[in-house]
Amino acid sequence: MNDQATPLKITQPVFEEDQARADLYALIARLFYAGPDTQLLAAIAGADEIAGEDETAPLAAAWSALRAAAARHPDVDVDVRLATYLADSGAVPEATTMLERVIAADPGHTAALNALGIGYARAGRTKDALGTFAKILAVRPRDVQALENVGTVHLQQRAWRPAEEAFRAALLVEPRASRAHAGLGVIALQQGRREAALTHWRDAVAMDPRNFDALFNLGTELVNAGRLAEARPYLERFVRSAPRAFYGRDIDRLRALLEGR
Repeated sequence: MNDQATPLKITQPVFEEDQARADLYALIARLFYAGPDTQLLAAIAGADEIAGEDETAPLAAAWSALRAAAARHPDVDVDVRLATYLADSGAVPEATTMLERVIAADPGHTAALNALGIGYARAGRTKDALGTFAKILAVRPRDVQALENVGTVHLQQRAWRPAEEAFRAALLVEPRASRAHAGLGVIALQQGRREAALTHWRDAVAMDPRNFDALFNLGTELVNAGRLAEARPYLERFVRSAPRAFYGRDIDRLRALLEGR
């Protein structure tokens, strides 16, 4: 299973008086929601065509456009969103360095701290990740994203009890916390409670269609249970929309399964 932390949602309003900045926010938002749609990525980045099935060129062009725009119009919120997109696209070291600069300038920036903790976790720096989330919870003990992130890091370490505690704490604050449901699904499966796990993952996907871990786990566990017809819509959605940077092998394996290969 891929215990990927869910990226930040882009909810901040654009600054209409600054068209360049507004364009940058729109670009980041469209790239964020584009997923693996290389045609859209290429169009946004200004590329005219894609060579065969190669995703590298349009993705590189998109990153270049974002970096250049951010350099011309420095803004902490833009940096956080750009770093989050880069991390979600696989450029974790670059994203982590960018976020460390943001925190150095603004130590209390909650979104940057959450994103940095996710970056540390993806880089295998578990202690740094948990320490970063602890800084948030010391000031904002009901921060749902930080609680979910703590649970996810513990889940990756197979520390089931602290993971469950963190996820249940998140649900006490926000019953629709998608990643908390996804994590509890993993724990339920480890406890031999398949139907409870499937219920948690269905809830997670309903609450956040881009929760690819829950989508993957739901579809594959239905296959394991011999329920391929029920699994197919979830597997097809995963293959169609999950980011290849993190799920490339899973996408290829599930596509082969769906095609009967």
